[in-house]
Amino acid sequence: MCFAVALRALRFVCLALVVGLMTTMAIGCASGTKITVPESVVGRWRGVESGALLEFTETGIFVVDLKDAETMVGRCSFIGTRVTMRYQMGASACPEEPGQYTLEINGSNMRAADPFDTCIGRRTMMAQAWVRETK
Repeated sequence: MCFAVALRALRFVCLALVVGLMTTMAIGCASGTKITVPESVVGRWRGVESGALLEFTETGIFVVDLKDAETMVGRCSFIGTRVTMRYQMGASACPEEPGQYTLEINGSNMRAADPFDTCIGRRTMMAQAWVRETK
């Protein structure tokens, strides 16, 4: 039991390091184009069905932490509430393959509607209801 808690804590630390590295790289590589992520989307969202954690950052990086210990990092861009998501580092499925969704947010609940995504794993994950996590 203690080992499981330590392993989970280690995964969290590694995830924080990856997000920090990706944020630093995004800021360092910015070419003057400001990435606009809606404030209503920024934050951590928990998948109701899978328990997956989805985090959107203001820099356009998103992180998916699946219950089976897989963590995937990607970039996203928005036009209004329409998001284009593309996995990058750590993606075992569909790296660099974009998917598009319209995010519908109602209070602390989020749904991804109108999918245009050939990545079945991401499409299945995004089809569930999401609830905002408080820090």
